[in-house]
Amino acid sequence: MGVATSEEDWRAEERRDEAKQIELWEGNLKKSSGMSGFEKIDFLALGLKNMAYRKSRFNHGKEVDKMFEEIQTTILAIPGHAEFYRDRINEARANLDGATLNGNVTKIAERRSDWSSAKFGFGVMSYLPSPETVRVLGEFLGDDRGKIVVPKDAGDDEKQGPRANVPNSYQAVMALHSLPIVSKPYRPLGGQFVDDDFEPSIASWQIWYEQIKSGNRTFRFEGDPTEYDLNGPASKELIQRVERDRKRDDERAVGHKKSSTTPAPEPTLTQTNKPYSIAWLVAASGLIGAAVWYLLRGRKTA
Repeated sequence: MGVATSEEDWRAEERRDEAKQIELWEGNLKKSSGMSGFEKIDFLALGLKNMAYRKSRFNHGKEVDKMFEEIQTTILAIPGHAEFYRDRINEARANLDGATLNGNVTKIAERRSDWSSAKFGFGVMSYLPSPETVRVLGEFLGDDRGKIVVPKDAGDDEKQGPRANVPNSYQAVMALHSLPIVSKPYRPLGGQFVDDDFEPSIASWQIWYEQIKSGNRTFRFEGDPTEYDLNGPASKELIQRVERDRKRDDERAVGHKKSSTTPAPEPTLTQTNKPYSIAWLVAASGLIGAAVWYLLRGRKTA
């Protein structure tokens, strides 16, 4: 009885906390209507992540889903919503690298704090499914700034430190994996990233991104039938060409598979072999005939 009561109290507390957050962000959403684009993004980003976290909780209320979608839609409607975070991340990283190069300990500590705050943008972009977000994250896939190579035989303390300052490429691939992209090029075996997943995942996403960038692939998001390239909805001509090329590649793959599994044909007589084969048959027939004549002749003599 005590356990049941405790669970009921916990759920009631969760509902009260959830209701307070919904009320807070309803008010903030209204307040943001008078803000400029980038100011609005900065103001609503925490609410987006807050509602995303609550959406992941078991048995959350429908109001959470509704509030998440309202904040998400508001941010996505602002041109430059992903470029805003790209510029902030690049600036913070450049400032940190500059301070490190100069060896200014005080500045390094300040810049590191700024960099930690800027990386918040990768998490926000993971909830902003748009061609602009894919383009920004795709360009970060080749950005290894901040990468620290840890020896395999390193102790636990050495392994934990670099995780707080992983390179942009790692942050980008995690954000791309979180986006609701259909047919992702890489999925971790356990569903969650571990250290060994980063390098093969980055390689797979880079190939995928370059195909889109070169106009040889389109992509779409779950629940949205629109095919996109990096600039927005893909043109009808691009979609048709990509589909045509895909069918051609599939047919080639099937044809190659069939040719590799077809058994070798039985050897047949060629024109050059036929005269020798016929001559052999004629000679054999003559020998058999002679043998028969000899036997019959021997019987008559007897």
